[in-house]
Amino acid sequence: MTAGAMRGDKERCFAAGMDDYVSKPINLEQLTDALRKSSSNQNLNKIQSKNKKIAKAPESNKKEEKEKKQDSPIDESVIEMLASMDEGDEKVFLKEMINVFLQETPPLIENMKKGFDKGDKELFTRSAHTLKSSSANLGALILSEMNKELEMLGKNGGMTKAPEKMKEVEKEFQKVKKALEEYLK
Repeated sequence: MTAGAMRGDKERCFAAGMDDYVSKPINLEQLTDALRKSSSNQNLNKIQSKNKKIAKAPESNKKEEKEKKQDSPIDESVIEMLASMDEGDEKVFLKEMINVFLQETPPLIENMKKGFDKGDKELFTRSAHTLKSSSANLGALILSEMNKELEMLGKNGGMTKAPEKMKEVEKEFQKVKKALEEYLK
């Protein structure tokens, strides 16, 4: 798996000896296919059975679920996909991803501020890019989109709009943090 999703990255990965190529954000079907190619049948059967469990999960009250999804800053389908990668009910992988995200996001936001204050477009843009990707990987799609906008501002020289957008990012991160902390309980 790689963060490289630019033209030519796939070929460079294969040339370096990789067996397959999956770029971020993670797509469960692509990941399963890649694992199928490089994994033993026993492990693959575990993955496929987990995917079937997700697909066959009983439907709850659709209206209530729709309202909950609209209010949540997190795309539940992404959380479900990540949770399905765990063995057992402990959700170790999911919890670890959440903990890393919650620890790494405040310094990224601070680095964006520093980059803006010092006129360091590279620091600003790199921090926004990293936060865009990590947010998407946990289903915080609104936060991801906000950081995509900041990344573009940094790349295209529109930094005058950045302070207002950064405040919005901080507010959205607080919503995301609160929602993700519920999964840690």
